Amino acid sequence: IYVIVSGAIGLAVKDLFPAMGVDPGAFVVVGMAGFFAAAANTPISTVIMVSEMTGNYHLLVPSMWVCIIAYLLVRRSTIYENQIPTRMDSPSHVGEMMGAVLKRLTVANALSDGERKPVIVVSESTTLRELLDRFSHSKQACFPVVDDRNKLIGVVDGGSLRHTISEAGFVDQLIIAKELAGNPPTVTPDEDLYSAVHKMVASRHDELAVVDPKDPKKVVGILSRSDLVAAYDRQFLASGMA
Repeated sequence: IYVIVSGAIGLAVKDLFPAMGVDPGAFVVVGMAGFFAAAANTPISTVIMVSEMTGNYHLLVPSMWVCIIAYLLVRRSTIYENQIPTRMDSPSHVGEMMGAVLKRLTVANALSDGERKPVIVVSESTTLRELLDRFSHSKQACFPVVDDRNKLIGVVDGGSLRHTISEAGFVDQLIIAKELAGNPPTVTPDEDLYSAVHKMVASRHDELAVVDPKDPKKVVGILSRSDLVAAYDRQFLASGMA
């Protein structure tokens, strides 16, 4: 009915004011846009759709006025029974928005907390008993293993320790950090957190060693899962998306 009324108004204006050169079809298109904007609660996307359908922008201004007025009049109603309030409530958009936030942040942003404790590294000759002692007295979940030149050769985490103890049966056996050091991925301070998340998931590590981009064997920090989540939360709240 809304479209028919719009077309009728267009024909009436054409007959009453022939000198204006009115095209009744334009009234029909704008009427359709107003109806859909009101029914679907999507005024902006409807205006863009009208421009794409007509192939020009001559109807942009009248479509904008009609769509906005129609939306304001019936915005409490919609043809969609389960229409979500915002993009954040849409499962299909949550991943996109999270990825966008993480790509804007770097590892350096996540490590910017001034209260951060220095990274604990262990020598390649550190024994298994000494490693257990380090783990029991530190909140750090993994320890970078360095050689005598302080260059990274690998990382020891809780999983490798548990596996070694279950196989060895006792901790006094001569096992040193060099034998336990794995080779998980590392990150650099200027690397984005989106990449860091993928590396954590792929390696199944809750912490990653942060290395100097100019010297991949020089450890400059530890990025934990909690650091990453805290940085995401800060950016999310600062951007006003919460």
